[in-house]
Amino acid sequence: MSTIISKDPNNKWFLVVDWSEWMAGKLDEIGSGTIDITGSQWILETGLTQDNATPLTDDGEYRCFLYGSGGVDGTLYSVLNRITYDPSALTPNDFTEDRTIKVRVQNK
Repeated sequence: MSTIISKDPNNKWFLVVDWSEWMAGKLDEIGSGTIDITGSQWILETGLTQDNATPLTDDGEYRCFLYGSGGVDGTLYSVLNRITYDPSALTPNDFTEDRTIKVRVQNK
C-alpha cells in the first residue's frame, strides 16, 4: 500500500486497512468456501504507539483498525498490518498477508 497519511504528533489517530478487495480476489482463486480474518497484528516503527483500545480482529467486513499516537514532527514512519486468514477450502489453514502504510508525522 503506497498511501501516505499525515498525522500531528500530539493527536490520537486511527488507520484502517480494507482487505475486502484482496479477499475477493483470494475467493476467486480458491473457487469455493469462505475466508475469515482470524487475527490482525500491527507492527509500528519505534516512536509510534499503539493504543490499547485497538481491536484484535477485523469488523467482519475485512477491515482492520489501528488506534495510535506519537511520532516526531517531520518523520515518515512505516506501519505494517499483518493478518492471519483462514480459507475454509484449503489445508493448511492460517496463512498470513502484510500491508504497509506510510505515516508522515507533521505539526498541523
